[in-house]
This record gives sequence, structure tokens and C-alpha cells, in this order.
Amino acid sequence: MNVVPAAYAGSRPMSHDGTRPHGGRDFPDILLGGITLALAVVALASLKGAPFGPPGRLGEWMLPASAAGLLAVVSLGLILRGLLLSRGRVDRWRPRDLLIVTALVVGGDLAWWQWGRAVMLHLGPSDLAAMMVCALSIAVALARVSRLRAVAMVLVGLLLASVGTDIATGEARFTMGLSQLADGISSTVLALGLLVTADGLLCLASPSAYVESYARWVAGWFDRSLSTSAAIGLRVAGAMAVAAACYAAFALNNAVWDVGVLLVLGAFGVVCKLIGANRLVLVMAFDYGLLIEENIRRALLISRGDPLTFLTRPYSASFVILTCAVLASITLMSIRRTLNPRHP
Repeated sequence: MNVVPAAYAGSRPMSHDGTRPHGGRDFPDILLGGITLALAVVALASLKGAPFGPPGRLGEWMLPASAAGLLAVVSLGLILRGLLLSRGRVDRWRPRDLLIVTALVVGGDLAWWQWGRAVMLHLGPSDLAAMMVCALSIAVALARVSRLRAVAMVLVGLLLASVGTDIATGEARFTMGLSQLADGISSTVLALGLLVTADGLLCLASPSAYVESYARWVAGWFDRSLSTSAAIGLRVAGAMAVAAACYAAFALNNAVWDVGVLLVLGAFGVVCKLIGANRLVLVMAFDYGLLIEENIRRALLISRGDPLTFLTRPYSASFVILTCAVLASITLMSIRRTLNPRHP
């Protein structure tokens, strides 16, 4: 007789090796792959002229073109994986893991304030660009459910960061002729929409689904039914969170447009939350997008178009090597997990 652990109560039936017998991740992968593929196709169709230009020149369309092309490849991979694979291991955070991550975050913050700012003064454009790319690769490596989905979120974040007017050439990118998008998407509105509004909408629609979406990531949490009073309280809290986010978005520029963008991003955040896509990775990639593009341009301008500048400087070369090592380990672990589903 198979006994289902209490932490998995109320979820899909689990086999003895901790995997779902059917549909472990096929539908979320197909759904996310379809959404991101449509976004990539729209982005590629909106490109103007030759995105890459002459060798050694970083045109205004190179970053969005690269992100859109890679996003299309990752989207096809998600769709194929959803169609071909029907078994997926459920990964959960143990309380010990949460304690370790918290200690690392606190320790990293203290180390940054002690030594980080002094080190940053010695970094050039190539070093900064390589460091931010390395940070994104580490964020992908820390994704628990699916690293391929995390890669898709990174590319979506880079695409959203390229919306607006290019700072070097003044060329409008992905604005669709709307003057409201000339300055791009506000990082505050994006964070409020993907995190606060999405959680508020999900809590307002289904408090039990909201609680389960967080409880399922931590092993040992029991899936207990919510009382009526608790469900009502969560719905009120969700409505208040959405209202507060809308007020904050409107107060930024006194524009209803920001509220509309907030609600659209909130709906997208709900979809990401339900299918297990990491929204924090998207926000991180969005914040780094313009900085990465700007520092790559500066590095190529200083080196007169020589991309080897990222390998000749010690800091940037170290970050590039670390990024390659992280991506290689992610790929090997994913292949191993696919071939051997029982392997953690």
C-alpha cells in the first residue's frame, strides 16, 4: 500500500519514487512555451533592418534580436518537452534549504557593504556586463522546478527591458507607435504587477490556490482546507493589495496607462505563478537588461569592436568562465534528470 506523505496531500497522486504518474509538467511547459513563442515571433517580426550589422558593431536591435531568437528556441524546447515527457519530479524546499539560502543572502549583503563597493570601483564595462550575465546564470541555476522555464523568463525580461527608445541611437523599439512606451516600462510597475498584483488577484480569486501555491514549495507543509473566515480575510487582503498596487502605479506619473500595464502584468504574473515560472528571475533580467546592453556597447567601443576584450581582462574572464561552468553544469544535470527521473 502506497502512503502519500502529508506534504503532498490534496495534490495529484504520487508514485513511490516521488513523481507524478501523469502530466507532471507537460501542460505548464506547453502553455509557457506557447506564450513565450508567440512573444518571440512578435518580437522577431517587429525587428527593423539588419539587427546585427557589421562585425564588431552592436546595433540598437542586437540585444532584442538575440533575446527573441533564443526565446524562440527555448519556447520550442519547452513545447517539445511538454509533448514528449509526461513525468516530472516534484522539487520542494526543505526548511533547512530556506535557512541556508537566508544565511547566504544575509552574508552576501554584509559582504557587499563591507568589500563590494570598493571592488566595483575597479571594474570596467566588460567586467560589469560579464558579472551581470553571470548573476543571471546563477539565478537560472537556483530555479527549483524547471531551469528551462527560468531561461525563458530571463529572455522575456531582457525583451521587456528593450522596450522603449534606444539610448544610443534614439531608435524606438517595440513601442508599436505608442508614445506611452517611448520611455519603456517602469521597473516599479513591472515589479508591482508581477509580484503584488498577481498575488492579490490569485488570492482574490481562490484563497486556497494562493496558499497552496506557496505551501507546495516547502516540504513538510500540510495542505489543510481553509476555513470560511480565513478565506474571506484572504480575499479582502488580496483586494486591498491590488488596490494599493493600482494607486502606487497611478501615483508614479498620474497616468491611467500605468494602471493598465500593471493589470496586464498582473494577469501574466498569475499565469506564471500557476505554471511554476519564476517571476523574480524575470524581474532581475528586466533590471539588468539595459545595463548589460549599455556596458557591452561601452566595452566594444573602448576595444574598437574586439569581442575578445571580455576574455583579456581578468575580472570579466573570470565571470565568463564561471558563467560557462554554471551553464554546463545546468545542462548536464538537466540531461541526467531527464534520462533518470528518479535521480534528484
